[in-house]
Amino acid sequence: MEQVENRYNFEGIPADDLKTAINHNKFGGVLLQAGHLEKALQHFQKALNFVKSKHIFTNVYQNIGNLYAQQNKIEDAISYYKLVIEHSPHNAENKPKIKNPLLYQKVLNSREAYVDAYTNLGN
Repeated sequence: MEQVENRYNFEGIPADDLKTAINHNKFGGVLLQAGHLEKALQHFQKALNFVKSKHIFTNVYQNIGNLYAQQNKIEDAISYYKLVIEHSPHNAENKPKIKNPLLYQKVLNSREAYVDAYTNLGN
């Protein structure tokens, strides 16, 4: 796993780099699918730390919700799915609230994450 992690080259990259956040999210997804849940969660959290308050990253919220669902931590999963819906630019209710569209980079907020979260909540 370390060799794969090294391919993503997380060292020496500025902390506010969107590409690094995206790579942490992608690698976390690989780890999640491989069943390495704790390591996956670490990478999802790193992805969120890289974007902090500069961007909304609902794709990571969706992945964390899926991770908690796999661990049968249903309440935690639900809270992250709700975050996706609350913050997604694809939610029609959010459109009037979006004051700074730069916070909502398309690459960080896929329509698929919104739809999956909505479906996972049984709506």
